[in-house]
Amino acid sequence: KQDLSKLRSLTMALVEDRKNMAERLFQAEEKINRKESKRNEQSNLATMTERLREERHLALRSKTDLEDKIKVIIKEKDELQDRLKTEEERNRELQGKISTMQKKFNIFDNRKEKEEKYTNISIPNNTNYPCQAEDNKVRELTKELDELRRRLQEKETIEGELSKVEESFESLEKRLKEEQRRSRGLTGELEVAKKELSEYKQGEKQEVNQEHLLLCHLQKEQVKCRLLTREVETLKEKLQKLVGTEESICKVQTDRSTLQRKLIQQEAKNKDLAGVREKLTSELDRYKQIQNNNNVSHHRQTTTEQQSEPVESMFPDSY
Repeated sequence: KQDLSKLRSLTMALVEDRKNMAERLFQAEEKINRKESKRNEQSNLATMTERLREERHLALRSKTDLEDKIKVIIKEKDELQDRLKTEEERNRELQGKISTMQKKFNIFDNRKEKEEKYTNISIPNNTNYPCQAEDNKVRELTKELDELRRRLQEKETIEGELSKVEESFESLEKRLKEEQRRSRGLTGELEVAKKELSEYKQGEKQEVNQEHLLLCHLQKEQVKCRLLTREVETLKEKLQKLVGTEESICKVQTDRSTLQRKLIQQEAKNKDLAGVREKLTSELDRYKQIQNNNNVSHHRQTTTEQQSEPVESMFPDSY
């Protein structure tokens, strides 16, 4: 009975340990699943970090390119401004020359008109040479005017290019500001991603340590479970032996009660037989006394002996 109660308690303990082990295994599986999901998150985070790094690198490279372009444009702008100043100075000089030449030309026209009015028509050969000289001056002045007009057109072209350069410069400055703002945003996101990655690695280390401890504990529990299983099997064998022994004891007790019952019956029979024996013995003694006292004849004695022999043969144990 003690072994049976011990077996029951151990069986209950084994069942409880198995339940606890199943629950711990379920928790371990959940932790492993969480670990896998965190690994996926880590890979996604690493991908995002790499993408942010690439974008930051591209932003820095585009920023450098924009700065180089801005430097080139500023240099071109300075050169164009210098050229513009030079051309403006030349323009002012040419404007002065043009105004002077215009005045001279007007004076020359007035003088020519006056000379044509007051000159004698009869001597045209004397005036051919001055007229030719004046025509040459007019052609030279016309050439200078054309040159001045061409330079003015170049100046206007340079001013148009300068305005375009200024517009490009303003556009590049806007792009540079946008790239700087984007670079700052990407830098902030990269710092946040690095912080999250470091926190995740720290948490992963702690989870790895907890998982290692849990696995060690589970291995110990499995060893305990195997030992308890062996003890349960041993107790089952003992219980089977005890059950066989109890069956043998019950059988022996049954046989004993049967034998006791038979013994009681036999004792009752023996008592009955003893009473019968005593009765027959008393009768036999009475018959012997009658035989001795009466002294009957030999024939009667013989008859009496013949009658007594069957009685003795019927009860041989009574003597």
